[in-house]
This record gives sequence, structure tokens and C-alpha cells, in this order.
Amino acid sequence: MVASFFLQLFALVTPLFFQVVMDKVLVHRGFTTLDVLAVGFNV
Repeated sequence: MVASFFLQLFALVTPLFFQVVMDKVLVHRGFTTLDVLAVGFNV
């Protein structure tokens, strides 16, 4: 049950992560944002 919850949570977070990357990093060239998101995603 707990494993299923974390798998579902990961499935929801992944598209949001890529949306933030597209909006913040590519459009505004905010590579510092990319560093912060990469660290946060790996934790």
C-alpha cells in the first residue's frame, strides 16, 4: 500500500517537474532554477 502510494506520487511529480523545467529554465534561461530542481528531484 505504501509502495503504491509512492509510485503514484512519483507518477504525478514527474510531469510537473518537466513542466517547470520548460517554463522556468528554457523560456527564462534560468539555469540556477534547473540546478535547484535537479537537487530537489534527487532528494
